[in-house]
Amino acid sequence: MTEVKLHYPIVFDFGESNKLIGKTDDIFKEHFNSNIIFNYYRPGRVKIQIFYKQNYLFDNLKILLNNNIDLLSGISVAKNKFGQPGSNIDFTDSKLLDFNDGGGHWENGFKFVILEIDKISVVENFKIGIDGGEFYLCENAMLPLGMNYKVEAFHFDKPNKFEAKNEFDGFYNFGEIKFKLEFQFEETMYTKFKTTFRRIPILTVDDNEKLDSNSIIQYANILCILLSFYYDRNINFFRAQIRQPEDTITFIRQISYQINDDMDFPLLKKYKSFVEFISICNYKSTSANYEFLEVLISKFIISKNFDIESEFMILYGLLEKIRNYFLNKTKEIADSIEVKEEFEFCLSKTKTQHYIKDKLKKISNIVVDTDKQEYLDTVSMKVNCVKRILMKNQFESFFNYFNINLLKDYELEMKEVLKFRNKVYHGSSSQKHLVEIKNLKPKMRNLVSDLILIIIE
Repeated sequence: MTEVKLHYPIVFDFGESNKLIGKTDDIFKEHFNSNIIFNYYRPGRVKIQIFYKQNYLFDNLKILLNNNIDLLSGISVAKNKFGQPGSNIDFTDSKLLDFNDGGGHWENGFKFVILEIDKISVVENFKIGIDGGEFYLCENAMLPLGMNYKVEAFHFDKPNKFEAKNEFDGFYNFGEIKFKLEFQFEETMYTKFKTTFRRIPILTVDDNEKLDSNSIIQYANILCILLSFYYDRNINFFRAQIRQPEDTITFIRQISYQINDDMDFPLLKKYKSFVEFISICNYKSTSANYEFLEVLISKFIISKNFDIESEFMILYGLLEKIRNYFLNKTKEIADSIEVKEEFEFCLSKTKTQHYIKDKLKKISNIVVDTDKQEYLDTVSMKVNCVKRILMKNQFESFFNYFNINLLKDYELEMKEVLKFRNKVYHGSSSQKHLVEIKNLKPKMRNLVSDLILIIIE
């Protein structure tokens, strides 16, 4: 089983926008059978297949779409004979990626339209199993989890045929939850001589009935960025089943990631396992800085896939982001780091800018005629470039605060980093420079990694 179809009767109601196709149109009177279609094992788009016969559903929905009406806002699950919906479809933050007529095909005597979206939540008004959730991870989790998962025994007569020796055996505490990483095994083929199984990497969360579904999902998001950082590859979940006291939520989303099967795990040198790594992670700090860490870690990982200069510039950009983050986040640090960039002038800010602009315009007298107009057009952008402190000094103050000795700890000199940054930025790097930049990259990766650890810890 690869493709799953969930069947729901749905109705349409677009409020005031109904009049665009006629309030009495059959589209607003009927129940339509629909399928929510998704891939069980791999991330991808979610499809909503809606069946109809002779009421021109596709044309009517096209009219609404052409009038910038959100088609997802008008779809809901039809009520049952007791006047209650047995399920609820939640399109919060969902994006419509495609809308088509299914190529004009018919299925079981019905036409159909297809809406392709990036995510969906389906809430069933019943509970399956204990509270918590299972999060199905993408392919990049296979190798890291497989390294620590060895089959010790096999039993034909048991539903779960494997007895696995797993480094992640049991649950581990993180914030208000406990989590477990494991493979789910499914038999895919059985013959006289051969049995084939599919391994599915799963993150299981046990919240002990304390949290709502959004909080559980956020815990999974945080654990996924920590997994990504530790294993140096993007690891995320694309499907989840979350159980609450009175309902069960199926959450499906499209995710993007680049498959990485290399065996390079830099943080293994510091922490022998993810369990050891997670023990030093501060949940409150990681949670408070989740969005920032998500950007940092994603760019840090993906930078490896670029050419030498691009990777170098991404790493340098991350250094700036981290420095600015600490300056803006913590007053104590900001007061301790001398990064004041502007001189103090005796005139008001407006008069000072006019004065500098006039002086800059006079410089046009010594600019060659072919460049003079371009220079004058960009004068206003140069007014704020009268700086007091060089970037090198800003970084040195920042590193000093955290007792980081670049030369001793990383064999780096900031003036050298900035020299090559300027050469790449201005397009003046040579082949010789590329060799030197290549030598700088692993040192900068170690530095950026350690700074991310400061935020996490």
